[in-house]
Amino acid sequence: MELDQGATAARILGAAGAWRVDSPRSAAEESQVTAATARLHTALGPRRYEEESALGLGLTPDEVLALLTDTAEDLSGG
Repeated sequence: MELDQGATAARILGAAGAWRVDSPRSAAEESQVTAATARLHTALGPRRYEEESALGLGLTPDEVLALLTDTAEDLSGG
């Protein structure tokens, strides 16, 4: 299944949040995540954002790297 960029971003944010259990974000990072989350809520709708973010919770670093690689290829026309 091909994901749109918003769904990909929500999954990656979910994964990143899960990995940061013992490493709190700085104030600047928290501000960026809050802004990105708000944009994704608007773009995807709150329900889909929550679904995609939840799917990201279980992603491994290799799976996130694959998502990023696929997205980069899509954006570059590859």
